[in-house]
Parts: sequence; structure tokens; C-alpha cells
Amino acid sequence: MWIFRQHLHIAIGATLIWGAAAFAPSPAHSTEATLSFAGPSSSIRTPQVQDVRTSESETSDPKSGGGLLSRSAALFRSLLKKPAESEFDAISRRAEKGELVAKWKLGRMYERGEVVKKNNARAYRLFREVALQHKASDRYSTRKRITIEALVDIANLLRIGVPEAGIRKNPARAHQLLQYVASMFGHARAQFLLGQMNIAGEGTKPRIKQGMRWLNLAARKQNAAAQAALGQYYLGNAKTDAPDRVRGLMWLSLARENEKDKETREQISKLYEAMLMETSSSERERAGHLATLWKQRHARQTGE
Repeated sequence: MWIFRQHLHIAIGATLIWGAAAFAPSPAHSTEATLSFAGPSSSIRTPQVQDVRTSESETSDPKSGGGLLSRSAALFRSLLKKPAESEFDAISRRAEKGELVAKWKLGRMYERGEVVKKNNARAYRLFREVALQHKASDRYSTRKRITIEALVDIANLLRIGVPEAGIRKNPARAHQLLQYVASMFGHARAQFLLGQMNIAGEGTKPRIKQGMRWLNLAARKQNAAAQAALGQYYLGNAKTDAPDRVRGLMWLSLARENEKDKETREQISKLYEAMLMETSSSERERAGHLATLWKQRHARQTGE
């Protein structure tokens, strides 16, 4: 009988140890596995789990008995929870189904190297698939807006060429596409790029006045890149009649306000602050006055 009781105690003890191990608390601050896509083929990387040891006082404190149950429940829920689908996966899946907006967004990711490795060849192919759906006779809609964006993206890639896709540099064709989009649809980004190409004589002979006109049209639609370009040109970085520091400072101040990209805004701000050091108080006052008048006149205009 004594031997039987000893065996019974050992069996009960083993059962309790097994149960505690099954529901052992996980590290308090362990990080969850995240999806990271470093190239065209998706790869999953799991960050190292921090080694956080439970203090002796926490495990021995009888008052913290409820903590074990709550952590065990949290661990069980985390095991059942499915990993969230990444933005890249979601857009890729929708693009495979033929959604134009998803194809365009995926092309932008490849062109800019966002989340996925930069790949202009894939970007060009995606933009082309979207642009082929463009019809000038279509009523303005999401479909038409996206096909117009794709045309501008294709033109921008044609300026530099996509050798990995067998696409040679073709600034003349890029200029034609931008001329079409800028003229027919008043697209601000197309107007900005067209202005730059006209001033530089890229894809056409140099046309300074016409280029400045396109930049002004884009700037009226709050295009910060066009405003910054005008600021630099008026400061003497282009073949303008004469440097105009007041207008240059005005355009840089507007560009700094409208630029949404943090890094680009910092670059514009540095140029703006450098110009403040080179201008007189009267020039700065006139530039501020012109900027105020300009905003009152064109603040409501926008453009894609």
C-alpha cells in the first residue's frame, strides 16, 4: 500500500510539471515576427527574441498567481492569431486579379524601391499594362485618372531608359507623352516634368520661356517640385534674363510649405535659409508679401 501511494504521488507530480511546462509564460517583451520583402520574391524574416528573464520575486510571489493564467491565455490567443497580410502582399494579390489601381501602386513600389527592391523593368511593365487601358474619350473617373498617372510614369522612365527591360532612353517620346497629358488634362506633375525638359532642351530644343510657363502652371496647382524649381531658376540657376532674389525666395518659401516628403522639405529649407542670409530685410519683406498675395490668388487650385 505504501509503494502504491508513492507511485501515485510521482504520477500526480509528473502531471503537474507537464501542465506547467505547456503553459509556461513567454518572455514579457518578446517581439512578434514581421514580414519583410527585400526583393521581388517575398522572404520572411523573424527578428531575434529578446532574452528577458523573469525575476525571482515575480515567480515566488504568491499574489501574482493570476499573472501565470493571464499570460498563458495570451500565449494561446497569439498561437491562434493569423499573421496580418502585408500591404505588398495585398496589392500584389489584387494586381494579379487585374485591378488597375493595384497594378499602378505595385509599379510605384518597384520604381521607388518601397518595401520591395527597386526594379524599373517590373515597374515599366506594370505601368504599360495600365496605360494601355487609357482612352481619351473616357469620362473622368478613377480608371482614367490611374491611366493618366501611368502615362506620366512611363514618360519619366523613358527619359532615363530601362535597359534591363530592353527600353532605350527616348527623351523625344517622353516629351510627346508629357505634352499630351499636360495639355489635355492639366496634370501638374506632367507640367512640371515638361517644364524641366523644355528648359534643359531634353527631347526638344531649349525653350526657356515655354518651360517657365509650364512650371508656373504646375506651381499654381501647389506642385512643390515646380515651385522649388522656379525658386532655383529665379536665383540664377537657369538661363533667365537676370537673377531675381525676391521671386526666388518667394518660390522657395512656398515650396517649403507644400512639400510633403520630409527629406525633400529639409533640402528646400536649407536652400531657403541660406538665401535668407544673402538677402536684405527689405528683400525678405517683399518676398513674404508676394508669397501672401500668391497664396490668396492660387491657394484653391490643385492638380494630380
